[in-house]
Amino acid sequence: MKKCRFISAFFITIKSFSQPDKKNSTNKKSEENLSVAEQNLSIADCRKIAYDFVMSEDAKEKSIRYFEYILKQEKKLETKDIGSLAKAYYFDNQFTKAINFQTQYIDLVANGKLKREAKKQLELYIRVKKYATNSKNIQLINLGSKINSKYAETNPAVSIKENILVYSSKRNENYNIYISEKKPNKTSWKKSKLAGGTVNTSDDEFVAGLSDDGKFLLVHYNENSGFEDIIMNRKVKGGFREADNFGVNINSVYKEEGACFSKSGDTLFFASNRIGGFGGLDLYYSLKISDESWGEPVNMGPDINTLFDENYPSFNNDGSKLYFASKGHNSIGGYDIFYSKKNNTGEKWITPQSIGWPINNAYDNKSIWFTNNPRYAYTSSNMKQGMGSYDIYKVVFLDKEADFFIC
Repeated sequence: MKKCRFISAFFITIKSFSQPDKKNSTNKKSEENLSVAEQNLSIADCRKIAYDFVMSEDAKEKSIRYFEYILKQEKKLETKDIGSLAKAYYFDNQFTKAINFQTQYIDLVANGKLKREAKKQLELYIRVKKYATNSKNIQLINLGSKINSKYAETNPAVSIKENILVYSSKRNENYNIYISEKKPNKTSWKKSKLAGGTVNTSDDEFVAGLSDDGKFLLVHYNENSGFEDIIMNRKVKGGFREADNFGVNINSVYKEEGACFSKSGDTLFFASNRIGGFGGLDLYYSLKISDESWGEPVNMGPDINTLFDENYPSFNNDGSKLYFASKGHNSIGGYDIFYSKKNNTGEKWITPQSIGWPINNAYDNKSIWFTNNPRYAYTSSNMKQGMGSYDIYKVVFLDKEADFFIC
């Protein structure tokens, strides 16, 4: 029998995760380097393309070169263009330019309501610039082409032993769930594949959560019929199969989305916009009362929930901290990831804290999933160095000591 040595280290760089597909990277670089002038576009066409990007969910920064081309050719921009370019710079993390152009926009806009909204945006840009300068000691490692694609990859969840990874991706007309596996002593994930069995349908499927052992996949189904429920699927050979729909206490006539189990497995935490909450999606918990039924859900209260959406709960490796996404709690725009823990008496959740930059950025940041080692977690992020839209990243908390075994 092999003997294992316990090793403690402070810093590890895992290069195998950070190597994007060279062919995809080359193609992407060539496309981005194609100048607007070489495309032989009219000013009207440039403006249309620019606004298509500005209105997109995950590519606002791609409008910059079109607006800049218009400015170069016309020597000026329309008032609306200036505000839109400021927004594009903001999503490209060029905060000084965003602030400068937004200031110009405020000076030019005449409508009182638009001016007030523009001033709020300027305050956000200034706040986020300061926020980004206080970046946490965190490394984000792109998982590369075995996991990511030019399409959006979101909602990652990983087993506690870091041997099963599930996530959602829109590689066809709908979001489907993909799965990848790796051996505990390996650093690279296998090429992902569609989760087999009965998980994927003709509707959208999103990973809501995953049990620590990876045997139970929680799926948020966004059905064309209007129902949005959480279904538990059991891992079987070749994929997952439906095991439990949780019943009426969990799934209501309203929307249910992100979910996770407590470390003991006897409590389900989930998001719902049912009547009686504080606003939008709230976080609830429900105690398991038998093998097949769950108790009446309890709202987690105003320490966690706000007037805005709270979603995608998860716990750190030892269950001492609750992580979740929120559009409230003074987020920097859209969903940000926050964490909280119980006070010394265990009776109250303390004020949630932001997980910080660079995990939280200008785009939506919805979920984080931890491994057994507190140094590592997984998240989805829309970043410049990504392969396209949102990608799955491994998070390395560099201030955490890395404990692992070498066999």
